[in-house]
This record gives sequence, C-alpha cells and structure tokens, in this order.
Amino acid sequence: MRQLQYLSLAEGTTLLLLLCIGLPVKYFLGYPIATKLLGSLHGIVFIAYMALLFKTFSLWTPKQRLQLFVLAFIPFGGFINEKLIKQKCQHNNYLN
Repeated sequence: MRQLQYLSLAEGTTLLLLLCIGLPVKYFLGYPIATKLLGSLHGIVFIAYMALLFKTFSLWTPKQRLQLFVLAFIPFGGFINEKLIKQKCQHNNYLN
C-alpha cells in the first residue's frame, strides 16, 4: 500500500518536472530531448501506478477506486490520491 502512495506522489512529481523543466528546456533552449526523457519517465511511473492500483483494487471501496483511477488522469491528481492513500495506510496500519 505504501508503494502505491509513493508512486502516486512520484506520478505528480514527474508531471511537474515535465511541465516546469522539460517544456521550458525544449522550447526556450531548443533541447527536445528534455521532454522525451521526462515524458518517458512520467509515462513509466504512470503505468506502474496504474498496475499497482489494479493489483490493490480489493482494498478500496468502489468510490475510492473510482477516485484513485479518475484522478490519475487529471493533472496533479496524484497529489490528491497520495493523501487518500496515506490516510488509508494510517487508518489500517499498513506498513508496506
């Protein structure tokens, strides 16, 4: 469960890196490799998050499942999801 929390945080963070570093480096400095690298990193983290989310689906209520899934597609929804996952971990005393 903690892995899902960390992946959710990483998903939001890699999107921030892509938007705040990758895009300016590409368009203002002329290095398109920045978006390729950061975009690929963000994509890998996103896929890992979704895979782990589906693996842990049975731990969530239907409403929580929908929130965790839908917010993953909304920019910065990973940060909101991280809070929900953290609360669930603390409530159930999940250590990993």
